[in-house]
Amino acid sequence: MQNQSLKYLESINNPPEFIRGFKDDKAVGFLRRILKRNYARFFIDHQEEAEQLVDSIFDLLQEAANAEDGVLEVFNDSTEKIINEFFHNHDPNHWYTQGYQHYKSVVKPKTFLNILEPYLVGPRILDFGTGKGHLAKLLISKGYEVGLTDVIDQLPSDMNNLDFRLMPDEATIPFENDQFDTVIVKTVLHHIEKKNINHIFSELKRVAKRLVIVEDLPFTDEYISKSMINEDIKDELIKEFLYGLTHEQRLIICKIMDYFGNVLAQGLYYINFPFNFHTTKGWMELGGEVGLSLIDTASIAFIDAGLHTFFQTILVFESDTQL
Repeated sequence: MQNQSLKYLESINNPPEFIRGFKDDKAVGFLRRILKRNYARFFIDHQEEAEQLVDSIFDLLQEAANAEDGVLEVFNDSTEKIINEFFHNHDPNHWYTQGYQHYKSVVKPKTFLNILEPYLVGPRILDFGTGKGHLAKLLISKGYEVGLTDVIDQLPSDMNNLDFRLMPDEATIPFENDQFDTVIVKTVLHHIEKKNINHIFSELKRVAKRLVIVEDLPFTDEYISKSMINEDIKDELIKEFLYGLTHEQRLIICKIMDYFGNVLAQGLYYINFPFNFHTTKGWMELGGEVGLSLIDTASIAFIDAGLHTFFQTILVFESDTQL
């Protein structure tokens, strides 16, 4: 898409199909409830405002999706309005800006490191797709030797002393063979084009002994069925997501949540959105094609500290030569 006036849709795979997802009232209604619950839990002093914020955003985007003419233009303009006027990204003193900065820099990295640390091996860690480096900074404070890489340099100035290396493209990792013991790949792979997935798995295997991957999971499979039995699930939203929605609705939810958390909440419209989601078995097969074996999996479901997360899976791979 070359039209500069549609910059908030340029990186989206099949924008018309993506926008049509906002017409599925059941999928969008579910996502409203998840986000309103997440926001109310986190923005404890602004619960009513936070819930109204979520509703206002979805009201505007659903109205745009149902526009009679120029849907792409209307949706793009609505996105710009949300970024600039709803989230107050340019006001450092706004309650949302301050709260979200604390979430991204402190709460989220601490929460996920507590979840992921049992799967890490060795002192040398690569944070692949590091973003603003918050997880890497926490790892370093705990004594790990950390490398950072991403296709975009978003690191704040106070992290210029870290070993960050800019990727020349989304399928090339600028580090040496076997330079790390573990590479953390947190919600990155679905942003990589399908044509490059096989190569990036090869690159990850080249630089590290172990891969610890976190991915959004819109699809149920035998791994989920074994670990999360319907009758044992206490959270009604988890139960509804797994058993009360269609495959297509869960995929719509994953796509919109990805867009919400990156483009709307942070203004990161320039990152890639091919929505390359897979089942646990699908990721296992992709790793297997380059000689990686899936040695462990776990589900992360609707954690209390999550704002834009809902259902994810942890996949731990090791090279066949390491087993």
